[in-house]
Amino acid sequence: MTKTDIWVGANVYVSLEDEPQVEADGTFGADWDLSGVLDGSAGFTQNREISTTEASGWGIGVIDAADYGFRSTGGFTALEDNNITRYLINPGSTAHVIVVPKPAYVHLAYETTNQHGDTEILITRKKARVFAPDISKTQEFAGTAFEVTHFTDGLGAIFDRLQIDSATGAVTTFTPIRIKGLSTAEAPLDINGEAIVPPTGG
Repeated sequence: MTKTDIWVGANVYVSLEDEPQVEADGTFGADWDLSGVLDGSAGFTQNREISTTEASGWGIGVIDAADYGFRSTGGFTALEDNNITRYLINPGSTAHVIVVPKPAYVHLAYETTNQHGDTEILITRKKARVFAPDISKTQEFAGTAFEVTHFTDGLGAIFDRLQIDSATGAVTTFTPIRIKGLSTAEAPLDINGEAIVPPTGG
């Protein structure tokens, strides 16, 4: 049977803390604030880019290539006007004075739920850069679209992933650092589902 995910619900949680964590059952504690209702038609954009250098043999074409400079960007559209969205739009501003906005650096947790009630949460390992480039007010568009840049840590990891099965409550993670009670490092899996063992020697 083919398993198809239809994402019927989503949330974005925001944390200003340096080391926020999520409970292993998917519960968000005091470190996190909910951004509010999201625009489902806009969804979560997740874009990945990588630069490539190619070596070409004279008269025979490309013989090798090297990839570098991976970049992960994304975004979401918040429909509510609340303390969280106001902070992300104008960090440092007060209720009566709008200062020149700079991008906000915050931890983000993207929570999605499918038609079966299964939940997936992606949690940034480093603080993400969040900026709202357009805060126009029109009758055709509601909410604020935020552009996000995700950063990798020293291990080349971007997110911790928490998957919760609605039937069994099973949890799957990948080298978690932001989930309480789960700290065992897990090796990446190859196409056969076997743990990849790094080569030894040198």
